[in-house]
Amino acid sequence: MLLFHFLYFGYLLFFIIRRNGFDVSACITVMYAITSFFSIILGFTNEDFGYSNYSKIEISFIPSIIYCLLISACIFPFYRYNSNKQRILLKTKRIVFFDIVAYGYFGVFLLLLLIYKDDLLFRLLFGDMGELRMMYYNGEL
Repeated sequence: MLLFHFLYFGYLLFFIIRRNGFDVSACITVMYAITSFFSIILGFTNEDFGYSNYSKIEISFIPSIIYCLLISACIFPFYRYNSNKQRILLKTKRIVFFDIVAYGYFGVFLLLLLIYKDDLLFRLLFGDMGELRMMYYNGEL
């Protein structure tokens, strides 16, 4: 089943390059194809990587199809844009709306920092991240 991902992203890369040339969507697809190639290499080794709950999971057909389709849906806007085309840059007319959106995102970021302030300070100042991970896995946090 690991081979399916590599074949899918390889075919998708071939299709994108044939249609648009090497653009942003092809670059994203190359990264997923390389990742799936290395997953084939790691999948066929008999090493135990220390993660007992992840190393022996069987990969079935339906999750693989969903994985490939969702990543394709994320690549599709870049494919439609075709970054190899020459485009005229237009001046933004509604700069006030852009400012409101940018300040809104920054405000939400600050709000999240304020909400999770205690948890962030605990995680950063407590010390050993490996110990924190084990406490999380054991359900102590």
